[in-house]
Amino acid sequence: MSFKNKFKIKGLEKKQKYSTSAEIIMDSKLREINKRVDKYFKNDSLDNLHDTRLAFRRFRYVLELFYDCIEPKLFKRVYLYSKQIHDLLGQARDLDVLEQKFRLTETEVNQKLPESYYEKINNDKDKIRHQVKIELINFIADEDINKFLLN
Repeated sequence: MSFKNKFKIKGLEKKQKYSTSAEIIMDSKLREINKRVDKYFKNDSLDNLHDTRLAFRRFRYVLELFYDCIEPKLFKRVYLYSKQIHDLLGQARDLDVLEQKFRLTETEVNQKLPESYYEKINNDKDKIRHQVKIELINFIADEDINKFLLN
């Protein structure tokens, strides 16, 4: 028996195992997104926004890793859609961080910033969070996205 054949398992092929792993891992990451989105809709806190953004980033990394297991048109659509939502979540997060930085700066320099700064940030936050919620609903309901979920 050759050295190579000593380790070969009958019926087990690299592609098959890789593809099966891809399905299981992508299903897991999408379920994590669904869980985080649900939590975000119950409470759109900074932490829940951040956790939702991380879930999208991790899903995109998995998509990249298993690129060869996904039909190219489907991959491109789902990847770009995931990136779009991840970027939108990033914009929302940036506004939260900006507000925190303003407040910290006020404390450090012992001087108040004009209230109009906070009004502008809060208006922008309201708009982007509304947009985020619409996009998250659309993402969760998307047929192409749901193709990655196992029954």
